Amino acid sequence: MENNVEQITQKLNIIDLAIRVPNATAVSSRRVDGDEKVFKAVNAAFCNTRVFAPFHAMRRRMERLILSKGTRLCGGFAVPDECLAEVLERIKESQSDFDLDRKVLINSWPTPVDEWVAQHPTEAVEIRSIAPDAAAIGAGLSFEIRLYKAVSQAESLNEFGIRDGLAGQVSGLAYQIASEVATEARDFWRSRKEAGRAEQSARVGLNRWLGKIKSLLFIDPRLSRAVKLLEDGINALPASGMIEGNDFITLSGLISILSDPNTVLNEPVINIGKKVEVVPTVTPVPPVAVARKRVVGW
Repeated sequence: MENNVEQITQKLNIIDLAIRVPNATAVSSRRVDGDEKVFKAVNAAFCNTRVFAPFHAMRRRMERLILSKGTRLCGGFAVPDECLAEVLERIKESQSDFDLDRKVLINSWPTPVDEWVAQHPTEAVEIRSIAPDAAAIGAGLSFEIRLYKAVSQAESLNEFGIRDGLAGQVSGLAYQIASEVATEARDFWRSRKEAGRAEQSARVGLNRWLGKIKSLLFIDPRLSRAVKLLEDGINALPASGMIEGNDFITLSGLISILSDPNTVLNEPVINIGKKVEVVPTVTPVPPVAVARKRVVGW
């Protein structure tokens, strides 16, 4: 199936999530053992890596937020027009948290360095020599959102042996979307498959994937297979309490299908929510001929 690249890209907005977070290490020169004139460059820590962990967590959380309504494209994230305002509003809220934590860290600097020195007193001189100041930390911590539309190359570049890169990416978007759902499904199920039961958070995950695929359904009609599969699966599961027994088996089968993009896109739709009553088959038994014994009186 050939995608209409222009029609699809007109409905998509590319979000470039530019979040920069410093490392907790810097290059230091150390003397090579046994030679006072030879030095080697090494990466040495100037604070605990946990200092920057909240900022990395925010970046992952925002990527997850965008992917709940969009997909990856052109090195960024593609979000449909109808979901853009909602996504940007939630990013704005996260950006406020980022800016607040950034300000707190800058104002507390160099306390994290002092704490690291206290834990490694023999390396105090080296740590302080490589540790950046508060201004450098502030410059290294940045949050920026860039928004743009992607336009396909209209002119033929065949004479240069160059293909339209955007068209190539758009043609693979359905598989990209199914793969993103598959990755999340496998990660979600890894810690639950051996339990034999699941909490209602499983339905939350299913609804999240359903919302994502529905928002991107215009990209490829094959995605409707996944919509049907998820809707049937969600309707088949209990709306409250633990998911166990036959319901857990249904959930397990649904996750197994979602974990394979090829199955989701190309196999016939399975009505996973249909309850089938199994009626035992009774095989008729042919009559048995019974020999009659003739008794002769005396």
